[in-house]
Amino acid sequence: MPLTLQDLIALTRYCAGFGPDERATKCHEVLKRVNEAACFNGITGKVHPFYGDGSITSLLMRYSLGQIPSSLDYKMLTVLLTVVLTLFEASKEKL
Repeated sequence: MPLTLQDLIALTRYCAGFGPDERATKCHEVLKRVNEAACFNGITGKVHPFYGDGSITSLLMRYSLGQIPSSLDYKMLTVLLTVVLTLFEASKEKL
């Protein structure tokens, strides 16, 4: 499933709830579950009962997500950077 801006925002909101040392690991865990959901959907034609339809937003709608302030401070920028770098890394692996 293609990555959307909403996926980026949802993943940033999710990862903001963790400390700096945990964020990349949590991001990778989400991507692993999203991949499992996409595979499940591809095989069965059904939405995964726990992980959704294979999109990041579908999975993370099942969690309580933090808010992103309208003014991005240092913390939020570091969270966003971690998410973008993790997504970039994951996209390179698929090539």
